[in-house]
Amino acid sequence: MSKIKKENISQFQSNELYIYHLSRDVLNSLELLYFDSLTTEAISPNSIVSLTSKSLEQHNEQLMDNEQSQAISNVCQTCGSKLDGLDVKKSHYKSDFHRFNLKRKLQKVPPVSEAEFDKIIQDLDESISGSDSSSQEDDNDSYDDDKEKRNLETIFEKTDRSLNNLSIQDNEQSVHYLNTKSPFVLFKSSLLSPERCFGIYKSSFDVTELHSNPLEALKNWNSVDQSKKYSALFMIGGGHFAGAIISHNPKPVKGNINGSSGESLLEQSVNIIEHKTFHRYTTRRKQGGSQGTNDNSNGKANSAGSSLRRYNEAALEKEVRELLNSWKNYLINCESIFIRANGALNRNILVGY
Repeated sequence: MSKIKKENISQFQSNELYIYHLSRDVLNSLELLYFDSLTTEAISPNSIVSLTSKSLEQHNEQLMDNEQSQAISNVCQTCGSKLDGLDVKKSHYKSDFHRFNLKRKLQKVPPVSEAEFDKIIQDLDESISGSDSSSQEDDNDSYDDDKEKRNLETIFEKTDRSLNNLSIQDNEQSVHYLNTKSPFVLFKSSLLSPERCFGIYKSSFDVTELHSNPLEALKNWNSVDQSKKYSALFMIGGGHFAGAIISHNPKPVKGNINGSSGESLLEQSVNIIEHKTFHRYTTRRKQGGSQGTNDNSNGKANSAGSSLRRYNEAALEKEVRELLNSWKNYLINCESIFIRANGALNRNILVGY
């Protein structure tokens, strides 16, 4: 697993990285990594903040509190404007110019200068100047206030649309946590240095979990009792079979040390409930391939060797299916069943019978 920062190395051990029994510190530190189509790290589409008046006002108040509490220099951290005096600061934070840049900041878009903002207002005012009725001009003061408010609201609406179109729609099409070009879903963590990450095999998740929210699935796994949950592994090919039932509840390894064979604490914690291997002579020497496949392609041979291989194929199938039946109670409670079976004949021994 990934190497961690030296200052954080005591926060968890390797055996705490069992995906069904993650420590709280590790679990709470995880965040999905998103990538574009070129596998360059990108911003999650979900991180784009909704540009509502309420969220904008809340963010603005928080920004003012932070800057006042931290005694920051007389420069707005959003607009870059120089602010001399408390009254100037308060006036600036309430200005349309600041609110406009605050919306851009929330969407991770660079701010505009005051001159650029005035140009936007002017262009918008010219574009809608002919749309107002003459009856509105009777009350000039009220009309001017309403007009300015509508102008600003129109700018915000256009900002919402343009930023959302650029950020959300494009990201949804090209940015995704599955764009890793690897078997893993990747997670960054505050417990790791920025260039490191955790990875979990995509095959650990079912289709719904993988395409909805793997992080939520991971949290759910760690919130339920795993003592009666299992995963099964089966491999078959060339007359060889291996199978195992693995408990999602790891073995305690507290006080253990790394084994003399180089077995890590994480490997020692794997709780193998059942395991079995079989081997039968079923492949045609030097020529390769199973006897059954050759019979289907070229017709049945009548040699002693071919007869023995047919018998062994049938015996292997019988042994494997009897084993699966004896493990039925475990298989019913399996969250995942992983199968590696080359060829249709081998797959048919395990499934579809």
